Amino acid sequence: MADVDPKVYASLADVYAQYYRRKEDYENFYKSGLQFLAYTPDSELNQEEKLQWSTKLGMAVLLGKKIFNITELVNTPFL
Repeated sequence: MADVDPKVYASLADVYAQYYRRKEDYENFYKSGLQFLAYTPDSELNQEEKLQWSTKLGMAVLLGKKIFNITELVNTPFL
């Protein structure tokens, strides 16, 4: 749907990321976290949130068994 605000997608991806993180499903957490960052403008996150997201996603890369491509994480604007 083209008329949906990106904030809706960002909120949905954030909820999925929180769910997968609690379930310790690191591959899906990583994917959902990247989607959240893709739909969230860099200016909407403060420094503390950026640090938390980068730390959590970095840990997901280390703990996930099927995550082989970390360039998507490195290419995010706030890193």
